[in-house]
Amino acid sequence: MNPEPNTPPSPQAEPPLTLLPLHHIDWRYWANRLLVCNPFFLCSAALLLFGVNRLSLDPSFLPEEGANLLFNFSALQIYSFLVAGTAILLARRKIWYDSALLEVVEHGLMLVPFMLISQGALITRSLGSVLAGCAVILAALRAVSVRRWYPQFNLPPRAMVLGGVLLLVNALLPMIFPRAVAMDTDDWAKPNTYLWFIALPLLVGGANLLPRPKNYGGSNPERHWLPLFLYTLWVTGTGAHFWCLAHISNLPFQLAWIAPAALVAVWTMYARLEDCLLAPALILRRALLVVTFLAPLLAYARPWLFELLVFINALGFAVLVLRNSSMRNAARDLFALCLPLMALGMPQEVGRILFPYFIRENGFTIAIALLLVMCGLRWFRPLTGCTGAIGMAVLVAFGWPGAPGHAYWQVAFLFLLTHSLAWNKPSTCAQWIRGIAGIAWFMNAALWVHDYPWKTDLGVTLSAMLLIAAWFAIWRASGERPNLFLVSCAGAVALCAPGDYLIRYGSAGLIAMAASVFLFAIGFTVAWTRHRWAH
Repeated sequence: MNPEPNTPPSPQAEPPLTLLPLHHIDWRYWANRLLVCNPFFLCSAALLLFGVNRLSLDPSFLPEEGANLLFNFSALQIYSFLVAGTAILLARRKIWYDSALLEVVEHGLMLVPFMLISQGALITRSLGSVLAGCAVILAALRAVSVRRWYPQFNLPPRAMVLGGVLLLVNALLPMIFPRAVAMDTDDWAKPNTYLWFIALPLLVGGANLLPRPKNYGGSNPERHWLPLFLYTLWVTGTGAHFWCLAHISNLPFQLAWIAPAALVAVWTMYARLEDCLLAPALILRRALLVVTFLAPLLAYARPWLFELLVFINALGFAVLVLRNSSMRNAARDLFALCLPLMALGMPQEVGRILFPYFIRENGFTIAIALLLVMCGLRWFRPLTGCTGAIGMAVLVAFGWPGAPGHAYWQVAFLFLLTHSLAWNKPSTCAQWIRGIAGIAWFMNAALWVHDYPWKTDLGVTLSAMLLIAAWFAIWRASGERPNLFLVSCAGAVALCAPGDYLIRYGSAGLIAMAASVFLFAIGFTVAWTRHRWAH
């Protein structure tokens, strides 16, 4: 029988995934892709560096230190000239990709000889100074040759000047280092701090002096991002040189060393993003700002440096809020988050001023509490009001560790009820939260005033009066009356102290007079609201 015309066709099972046999793989295609990228130049440079490293540590190869240093230095210089000459030769034949790749490799190797010279200068100081000068001259000679016979390579004069500054910095280190550690290598600790915390951030910030790209695209050696990329290679090589000197001096590497340079690098990347992309996406800019915000965490082990970097970040975000309209919202939020971040890494000396028993491990809890409070001040919803109230209670617990438990509840309830004045959308959940918090606030205030007479009367009464003042201010400003339950609870709390006094010390006459005033207030409320409930 033929199936009915309206019967849907049965679904066909998907074929199982199978691996292609080896003889079905297009080896020619993948070989073509590999040859186009030409990784052999990079592998060659990596093997050269590995070989130089092994030979410098091999006691059986040229055991005399000066001869070993001279051999490795010569090998690197000959290889650099080989790379530069090959790049020029390929450029003359208009083989742009491979010639540009070779030039990048040559610039990446430019500062490697100085690391060898710094290590060898401890033993042969005079030879180290001579080799440092030779390295500068040979690097300048290669740069002039490429500039003359390979003009297509995008290396503007200003970039060459900045490269020359970095070259001189690396050349001076082999001359300064042996003298600084002549007595003891531990003497390098102070210069090492200056190099990482002052010199390297300044050198990284020098990227902002590079000229802006005028043209985008073009052939491989004409890429608009090449100057910034080459400068990154130079700065990275300089940082590696700093690390080598610290390693020779037996100073263990710390992440805090690179924190200032990392912060400057991310801000520089944000400012120079157009050097890489013609029209950067907004989400990419925001991602860079988030990375900038997180960069000070590298210096968490050094509290004062951490606080300084967070403060610098806050200034940068403030400038963006004032100037940049497209990133104003993101910068404003990150600016606000700098306060919890500062609390996270707060130095113990500063923390003890604000919180009597503060230890640095408490910074995480305080930062979370601050974050909850700030979220409550940022979004006026019942959930953020509750979390913000919890945050306020935690802060009071750290700031006033000997306070009675009533104080924490008072602060939490007062924050939540004041926060509820801005809840725009009425809901059953919000009414329940407001009602429970208001009744609990009154009961807690009555118990606190009764347990600690005269010591808490003023504080409880003033907090209630502040809520009443805020209630009337919002009514006046918006023209819409806030929830009556709030002002009723505040009034009841304000009467807790007088009521407790009457219960303790009042005579029958005083109690009768107070009851008269209270009943009069209730009567006024009934008369004032009659149009709402009377029919």
